[in-house]
Amino acid sequence: ATMLGVAVIVVGTAVRVLLAATIGLGVDESYAVAIARQTSLAYFDHPPLAFWIAGGVARLTGHEYGFAMRLPFVLMFTASTWAVFALTAQLYGRRAGLWAAGFLNVTPFFFVSAGSWTVPDGPLVLGLLLAALCFVRALKGDQTNWRGWLGMGLFAGLALSPTGPGRMARRFLLAHGLLTPVIAFNYFYPHFSIAVLLLGSPWLITAPGSLWALAAYFRGLSPRRA
Repeated sequence: ATMLGVAVIVVGTAVRVLLAATIGLGVDESYAVAIARQTSLAYFDHPPLAFWIAGGVARLTGHEYGFAMRLPFVLMFTASTWAVFALTAQLYGRRAGLWAAGFLNVTPFFFVSAGSWTVPDGPLVLGLLLAALCFVRALKGDQTNWRGWLGMGLFAGLALSPTGPGRMARRFLLAHGLLTPVIAFNYFYPHFSIAVLLLGSPWLITAPGSLWALAAYFRGLSPRRA
């Protein structure tokens, strides 16, 4: 099952690389590339991570060719395929992990949009999967398994900037820690407190900028006085 999982990852990546190299940037991707020309802690309508990646690639390569813009997102989905395999195998066995990775790669939205386009879905999917994987490993380990808790906070915090799915995932993780007696006392451990801080830190950093951009946008729509 492991070798078949590797085959799914390799074949899926090869097909996505081919698609990324032959199809031009879409409307949302062109918007992302244009917005990324100005580096900011926050943007009006999307979390910043995807824009930071696109802007970094443009500055590193010196151009905004579609394939160069998409390549980091293609590779992120390769990591997402591994993460969904590892997460499912951890819970249900390697055969189930193989099926999960296979279905992920034949689902059109995940394979094409989240899997290769320059949009926020790629970092969001990868962050959710890695955070869930660390969360499961933390629960299955002993109570001093600080790597699992810190990994959960780090990956969720980096990728789950203030978006709808991100807020829901953070609430679930925190509620699980509060309501499950088996792990509730982890709040007394420093590594769990740091994980919670990492979960919320992107919102504390980017939310003021997002609110400022929103206010500036609506100020621009308001009628000007003569």
